[in-house]
Amino acid sequence: MSKILVQDADSSLRTDFEKAFRDGYQFEYALTNNERQTVEFVTHFIGELVVPSGQLVACDPGIDEDFEFAFAQSLKPGRYPVFLSLAGFKPRTDSAQPENLPTTISWLRSLWGIKSRQESKPAYRRIACAMLQVSQQTPIRWEVAILNPAWSAEYQNYGVDSGTGCFMDVEVARVLKRLGETEAGESIDDALDRFENEYWQPFMGTMWKNRAAAISDEYPYDYKGCWAHFCVNENTGANVIAFCSGWGDGGYASYWGYDAEDSIACIVTDFALFGADEDD
Repeated sequence: MSKILVQDADSSLRTDFEKAFRDGYQFEYALTNNERQTVEFVTHFIGELVVPSGQLVACDPGIDEDFEFAFAQSLKPGRYPVFLSLAGFKPRTDSAQPENLPTTISWLRSLWGIKSRQESKPAYRRIACAMLQVSQQTPIRWEVAILNPAWSAEYQNYGVDSGTGCFMDVEVARVLKRLGETEAGESIDDALDRFENEYWQPFMGTMWKNRAAAISDEYPYDYKGCWAHFCVNENTGANVIAFCSGWGDGGYASYWGYDAEDSIACIVTDFALFGADEDD
């Protein structure tokens, strides 16, 4: 089992959040293609989520059918900082092709523009987890966040079909859901166009602009900037904060973190970057 995974009491695996949100934490990892990587974590603050009702929703911000599923556990209304855990993947230098190749082979590689595995695999960075911080206290235990009490524990996750997850208040979710509902005299296409034009396209456009701006020489493929805010109420500041979800589409669970006083310290969505069958 990978060093970055922990097994909970119910035998389910999740990312070790203490490590994932520890700036500078590194470990060695092998992807399914057996290429060794050095993975380094860094945290990135992306803004405050305004939660007017205290009922938190985590979902794909483009799947309005899921907007109704607020977590069973609620928070005090307020503003909460949101952080991303970024996992940077860099090919290990000792996984490159040997430097003492025969002269003829080295010359042919140079002539044909063939790069070593180390040279041909640029570093990249993905979002491993998203955290909404409730307090400054350190979480000492974790519990799956319940989206629907009728579902069994293994199904307490949300589906992603746009490569994007988010946090928002349930009141914000209701406003957005109404954008896609038909009004008097409208067709379904009219409602869908309104949802796309007033919300989805501007939102995603901001996200991809942010992502492009974050690309650096260190990480040519960088998802550090792959996030965006969308405000639905200028008076209260009520908003959605969305972010790219790990490797993309899938089903992702969230976990409440409890401190030594058994109070909620945070909630983290785990984007399951690391598989149990991959070597570390």
